Amino acid sequence: MPSSHLPQSSPYSASSSVDLSSLSSNDIIILSKDQHGCRMLQKKIDDDCSKNLPIIFNATYKLSSALMLDPFGNYLIQKLMISATPSQLSLIIIEITPNIGKIATNLHGTRALQKLIGCLSTPNHHDLIAIAISPEVVSLVHDLNGNHVIQKLISHFFGDDLEFLVDLIIVHLIQIASHKHGCCVLQKLLNKCSPYQIQKISNEILRNSVHLMKDQFGNYVIQYLISLDINGINLQLLRLVANELVPLSCGKFSSNVVEKCLKLNPNGCTMNDNIHPLLAALINIQTLMSLIKDQYGNYVVQTALEVADWPVKCVMAEMVRPMLPNIRYTNYGKRIHTKVVSILAELDKNNNNNNNNTGGSHSPSYGSQTHSNPKINGGAHGSNINTDNNLLPGINFSAHV
Repeated sequence: MPSSHLPQSSPYSASSSVDLSSLSSNDIIILSKDQHGCRMLQKKIDDDCSKNLPIIFNATYKLSSALMLDPFGNYLIQKLMISATPSQLSLIIIEITPNIGKIATNLHGTRALQKLIGCLSTPNHHDLIAIAISPEVVSLVHDLNGNHVIQKLISHFFGDDLEFLVDLIIVHLIQIASHKHGCCVLQKLLNKCSPYQIQKISNEILRNSVHLMKDQFGNYVIQYLISLDINGINLQLLRLVANELVPLSCGKFSSNVVEKCLKLNPNGCTMNDNIHPLLAALINIQTLMSLIKDQYGNYVVQTALEVADWPVKCVMAEMVRPMLPNIRYTNYGKRIHTKVVSILAELDKNNNNNNNNTGGSHSPSYGSQTHSNPKINGGAHGSNINTDNNLLPGINFSAHV
């Protein structure tokens, strides 16, 4: 060792009796990068923080960046962060600012930087770290290690302290939302934001919603936004999806969003008083034919048949009835065939019961290419829908055929 003050024996952990005041700054730096030396220095802080912390801090803080990247030094710098005064912590932040991108993306540095964020305790600390990280946000969000630093910021910051991050993510929304790490960061941010901040981010998401729905990662952001169950936002999303129903339903990723929307309780988000807007858009023979034949769209039809109220199920089943012979043995139509046959069986049973009560008769005709327009009985729901007139209140059948 270059200094005679360093203990001659190894490991250094056996030398806890060494007086730090007898060591030079260079000695302490050497110790901080040694496995046993850094443990000894940490123990010195535990043994007598008021005496030993200033000595170790003054010797090392100007090398904070290098220590945060070091396999052993990063543990010492984390110890210093925990024990440091607010002013000492500010000095560390200032020292690492020029290298914060390199630190955040390093295996050792990311842990040390996350520890630093967890130790921030004053408005000045928040301002300093925001200034340091702002130029690196997009690259950090995309990085395997760096995205955890941004997520730590989201966890530790509240309210106005998050505003800088909200504004930056809005500017780079598509880059972030369509990335495998970025979509996770954005979901975490939405979960932490104030209502005002959520609205700001949502406005930008809505402007790019169709693009994001079709993206392998962006679709998760849309689905998460839907799950927040904010009526004003969900109403806009439902309208957007309804206007692009067929292409979105036939997309590998966007079809998941359509199914999520179908499962959403509109609760004031309906186009009329009686039916989910997407179900209203689905009650169209050409639309149903296109979706049933599609490898992804058929799942949307299946979901619609599961979530719809009985009267709407009946309308859809009657529309699909003529297609049954053609879809029975297709790869994508088998399950729809089963669901529709089940609905029609119950429907025809109800109609037969009604006809028996009135002296008439009716025979089920699953798969028949032509059929009369029977009166659809709502069964337990007590609703009757006559396909000769309106399928549902507010929906004219002729406009959808």
